[in-house]
Amino acid sequence: MHVLNDKKTKELKWHRDQYFHGKVFVGPKFKLYKLAIYLQDTNKNNGVTGFIPKFISPRFRNRYLDTIFAYLSSFLSIHPRLSIGEAVIFSGKVMHHRPRQKNNKFREAIIFSCTNSPNNLPNLKDDENEFLNVFLKSKIELSIK
Repeated sequence: MHVLNDKKTKELKWHRDQYFHGKVFVGPKFKLYKLAIYLQDTNKNNGVTGFIPKFISPRFRNRYLDTIFAYLSSFLSIHPRLSIGEAVIFSGKVMHHRPRQKNNKFREAIIFSCTNSPNNLPNLKDDENEFLNVFLKSKIELSIK
């Protein structure tokens, strides 16, 4: 999980979180999804995440060609207008970026990486209350009442 604020973070180039470069798979080997929850009204002017739809975003198995094609086809990209509390969930294989902020209204979002990797999930077979324990421990560490 991380919180972004454009006063500290700049634009992020077009990229995928999971991709092939030649025969090498880059990124986590398990299914990966990102959940971005926006903490104020957000649009392209203050840095909402932009996406290039899969049907116009072929995978070249070459990171550099993939990125160049993303910039060439970026005029077809989608930058949603989101209100405070609205969220977007997307696959790590989707081409996405964070554009440069074009106004003085910074963007804040909480972004979670969601996975089905058994290495990242509690083992409920050992203790049926483990998930609750993990949640409560995190709550205590964050001083949430």
